[in-house]
Amino acid sequence: MTQSPSGKLEFKEIEGFPVFYFSSYFDETVGKELHTYVDDLLAAGKIRMILDFSNCKVVNSLGVAQILDLTVKVAEDLRGTLIFTGVKPIV
Repeated sequence: MTQSPSGKLEFKEIEGFPVFYFSSYFDETVGKELHTYVDDLLAAGKIRMILDFSNCKVVNSLGVAQILDLTVKVAEDLRGTLIFTGVKPIV
């Protein structure tokens, strides 16, 4: 498993699918780190990925903006697939 410089993002491939794990707090920094990894994967032709928020407690507004930007890039521009898992309800 690869860990990002911030320590809030981990990445590994499972059965050929890139899976990203987030911990703690998803902010703009984590979003930009995610974009760096995803850009490399997209360049390699991988257009299907999984984002696991099971261990993520909070996504701030700048983090949401990063996720939306990524969704447009992958799903709309490249006709890829993003699967979101572990998303918790708002409390």
